[in-house]
Amino acid sequence: MEDLSEYMRKQVKYIDGPLVLMMVVTGLFTYLGVESALGSNGSDTMERLSAAAFALGSGTAGFALWKHALHLVPHLPGGKHLAKGLAALLLGLMFIVFLSSCLNVVAIGGANAQQAAMFAAVGQFETTLGESEARLSKAAEVRANLMTGASDLEDWAQAEATRGALSGHPGRGTVYTAAMAAAAQMRTLRQTLDEGLADGAALAERARGHLQEMRAIAESETGVPERLGRFAAESDRMRSVLISLNSLELAGALSRDLERLATAETTMAPSARSASVAEAQADAVLKLMEITQAVAKPVASRSAELGRWPVPEVPKFHRISTVEAVWVHGLSILPLWAGGLALDLMPLVLLLLFRIKRDSEILPEARPRDTGDHLTIGDVKRAQAALDSFIGRHATGKTTASRKQP
Repeated sequence: MEDLSEYMRKQVKYIDGPLVLMMVVTGLFTYLGVESALGSNGSDTMERLSAAAFALGSGTAGFALWKHALHLVPHLPGGKHLAKGLAALLLGLMFIVFLSSCLNVVAIGGANAQQAAMFAAVGQFETTLGESEARLSKAAEVRANLMTGASDLEDWAQAEATRGALSGHPGRGTVYTAAMAAAAQMRTLRQTLDEGLADGAALAERARGHLQEMRAIAESETGVPERLGRFAAESDRMRSVLISLNSLELAGALSRDLERLATAETTMAPSARSASVAEAQADAVLKLMEITQAVAKPVASRSAELGRWPVPEVPKFHRISTVEAVWVHGLSILPLWAGGLALDLMPLVLLLLFRIKRDSEILPEARPRDTGDHLTIGDVKRAQAALDSFIGRHATGKTTASRKQP
């Protein structure tokens, strides 16, 4: 099997050619990423020239790095030489990632990241709309109580008119008139509440329409700048509707009106002619006030409690740059991050394959042994003295004698 050097000499055109093509592709995406980072839509000549120059520089740097790394690192011996080579390669890869890969991701996934930002805004507005509708529905809880209270007061008025249930004297005098007036006020409050609920429902319906339009804009295939402009305008309209919806203080206003009804005093002159009937009617008016308070106070307390329901905070859509969108919503475009990095780091796989081939060429038993080239003269002299001492202790007499000098 031919060694790595011979293999790479034969495959150089198949290595350098795809490497050049890969750097051209990553340079193109880097150019698009720089355009997005600069906020250019191709309309500014200087911005286009700046983007092209940056893409050319990063592509050239990437080609130079991989050209030398592929021809040097696989041939390095193990140990500290390989460690230094890999450290230098790692430093170069960090520069390439910041120079090119991140901008590749901006070019590849910038539109998706901006779409993710728009969908996130849609989710925020949708949540706020749900909270606003829930707050509105809380105010609707007292509607039935108002109807019941008005009916109760009307029943007392009719009972007073037919059999004198409060004053003991049937008729349509002061007590009857006051009871009917209180019932009419409660029905008016219910009507006002119904009108407010109808206005709130209309605003909520408008908000859902804006929400649907925002989602359609986010899903459209038009250019990112155009989509962002339309989405921002629609989100402003949506925000205006939500603010109007949250400004409907139905429960609070109802609570105040019911408090006034419960504490109101009847000042109408009695309609009876005799003093005893007038006194009975005065007592009946006091009873009616107590009945009115018993009917209105609980509804007023419940309305006041509902009026303290927290007002949802209306979000606001802030346009961000494509670079910021890629960073903030990076998890939603994770596969595109992998693609942007792969454009610049794919040659690393070739480098590892070359290194594996180089290691497989040198079998353990065929690896060069230590020749002692690193020994000093002192090491050689000490080894010679040790060898002479060993030979002197184990030699025969003949050998010893033959070693003596005449």
